[in-house]
Amino acid sequence: MSELAFPPGGCQWCGVEQRAHFGRWSAVAGWHRWEAPTDEQRMRRMQARRRNQLLAAQNTEPLKDAPVNEDDVRPRIDIHAAIRAGIKGFDFAGYGLDEVDPNDENAEWVDDLAQAIINAIADRAVMGEPQ
Repeated sequence: MSELAFPPGGCQWCGVEQRAHFGRWSAVAGWHRWEAPTDEQRMRRMQARRRNQLLAAQNTEPLKDAPVNEDDVRPRIDIHAAIRAGIKGFDFAGYGLDEVDPNDENAEWVDDLAQAIINAIADRAVMGEPQ
């Protein structure tokens, strides 16, 4: 999971909230106790949460030119999972990137890239740019 998907007050190393933390393991910090996130982490996490809320709201708006009732609401999709699946299914080798394997167990960058794509989409939506 990308840091940007963590709660704003989650641990600076693993993102878990203090009340549920106890001792945790993270690749960056190893075994650690909860530590307060930095102000910069809190701000990035709050901005990401807002972007995700905007995206979620867009996925539940009524379809255009259709009668408005509960049956006409677009289904919710897990945007992060959909983008992640697209990255994992992409033919990187076909573009000369033979060394890139998004399905490798150490490909932690896939979640970060998916979140970056979500953030870019949300930023455009917030600014009112065409999608």
